[in-house]
Amino acid sequence: MKNGKEVQVPNAPRPITGAVLVPLVFIAQELGAKVSYDEKTLTYSLTIPINS
Repeated sequence: MKNGKEVQVPNAPRPITGAVLVPLVFIAQELGAKVSYDEKTLTYSLTIPINS
C-alpha cells in the first residue's frame, strides 16, 4: 500500500535460508531514490536526496 492505494511489486519477495530477498530497485524508487543501471559494469547506482 502506498498513500492508501495498492501497489503491485514486479517481483515477489523470496525466502532464502535465514533471510528474505526483496526487489531493491522497486523499494528504492518507492522511497524516492533515483536508480540508474550501468550495462558495462552490471552495476546499479542509487541516489537519495538528503534534506537538512
